[in-house]
Amino acid sequence: MAQKAVDAGQGALQLQLRRMAWLMLFGLLHGYLLWYGDILFTYALAGLLLCWLWRLPAALLFVLGALLVAVPSAMLVLAVPAGQTPTIAAEMLPFWAPSAEDIERELTAYRGDWGQQMPLRFELMSLSLLAFPLQTFWRVGGLMLIGMGLYKIGLLTGAVSPAVCRRLLLVGLLAGVPLVLLGVLRNYQQGWDVHYLAFFGREYNYWGSIAIALAYVAAVVRVCQVGYLPRVRQALAAVGRLALTNYLMQTVICTTLFYGHGLGWFGQLERMPLLLLVVVIWAFQIVFSLLWLRRFAYGPVEWLWRALTYWRFRF
Repeated sequence: MAQKAVDAGQGALQLQLRRMAWLMLFGLLHGYLLWYGDILFTYALAGLLLCWLWRLPAALLFVLGALLVAVPSAMLVLAVPAGQTPTIAAEMLPFWAPSAEDIERELTAYRGDWGQQMPLRFELMSLSLLAFPLQTFWRVGGLMLIGMGLYKIGLLTGAVSPAVCRRLLLVGLLAGVPLVLLGVLRNYQQGWDVHYLAFFGREYNYWGSIAIALAYVAAVVRVCQVGYLPRVRQALAAVGRLALTNYLMQTVICTTLFYGHGLGWFGQLERMPLLLLVVVIWAFQIVFSLLWLRRFAYGPVEWLWRALTYWRFRF
């Protein structure tokens, strides 16, 4: 988007700033009014802080990205000799092992109407915003920079050689999968104790998941290069073109099903029915995305975001 703006003689940075500012508003409305687990605000704020780095060469983007991702790990390492481990673990404990009173409070809130949900949703959304400078920015921002670098070397556009994809896939699986599995084993051996999990226990997955993600990307790119699974690729591409619409739609669907202003299923379904519900919602969104794109070039929320960014409201 930035390169297209430059090619058209427009200000790429100003365009990105407007785009991220509107996304921040979407995220705040989503988080405070519907679901506290919003990620849009985090993406938008990280994007505002980092979009001006898009011209840097890929190698430098990779280095800066890795350094940002490493900051939370460095904070944990420094917290141990500083004697902060009991304090941090105590702060995590209510979320890791909530008391009966906390569980009842959450059940009562989300089985109630929209107004009854609001205090708890406001509290949890505000906590997630406070976590931005301490943890979420570093990982999200670092991965954004790495993503910029991957785009510049041609991985995300499929312009790299098959050998690059194979190497990434191999390294990602050989490094990422064993590291994540080792983390599960070590946390199991520690009895999932929050004092271990809050520190070294989560580092295995923190780093291993990035390697696995790179392997996933390489696998998808290779499938696209070879031309395998054309119908599957068409379906997933349609969902991707409506990514923001589908993200918000999932919130609307699930809050209607689970919260008290809808069917009130909150805390009532076991894992298997929940898993089946996930598949049903995915199937619905795939069909919806395919049908929508037969008539329109953009998803409804994507169109609104684009119109606000360019300040052109044309159907």
